[in-house]
Amino acid sequence: MKWERYGALAGIVAIILIVASVVTAGSPPKTSDSAAKIFKYFVDNKDGIKVSAILGGLVTIPILWWAAALWATLRRAEGGQPGLAVAAVLGLLLTAATQAVAGSINATVALNLNGVGPNGAKFFYILALGLGATGAFGVAVLVLATSAVALRTRVFPMWLGGAGLVLAVALVVSGGSVASTNDGLAALGLVAILLWALWVITVSVLMFRAKEPAPAV
Repeated sequence: MKWERYGALAGIVAIILIVASVVTAGSPPKTSDSAAKIFKYFVDNKDGIKVSAILGGLVTIPILWWAAALWATLRRAEGGQPGLAVAAVLGLLLTAATQAVAGSINATVALNLNGVGPNGAKFFYILALGLGATGAFGVAVLVLATSAVALRTRVFPMWLGGAGLVLAVALVVSGGSVASTNDGLAALGLVAILLWALWVITVSVLMFRAKEPAPAV
């Protein structure tokens, strides 16, 4: 169980790195902003965007450790049947992949501002945000699968399972921004991700404080 307990804490470390990567990138423009304004964002924050991409890459280390601990917890709760545990981890892997690519796209623009230009900067910026929105669907799968196990087995409190269902719906709706430049959907996505961060921290604390289970038969 020791590695699982450390894995639970890794979830909190991942959230700290995610917050740091967002802060260092500066205040992002809206997709509805002009190409000139988006280009100015890259010019003014080019160093921060590069650092953000590095921090975003580092997130994969603790988040995958956390995913492994969560998988073990859910699998054990389901009596050794890993169906929903696998779905949860695959959803998280989808999100990690899309976020890593999105960060790389923004960093590439920051590295080649003269070659990209304002119109190119806006194109790639919207592309990166679209990838981020796609990641919301993966997070929804993670939260939904975990919530289903919590409600069925009570491995986590029932209230967390119920809250997770609501959060999953919000994430799916916000994922619609993958095919839209609606600022309202983007704002909903930001709120949903903030709530997901609190969800991860809560799950991490619960896993860390869990009693050592009896050996699986």
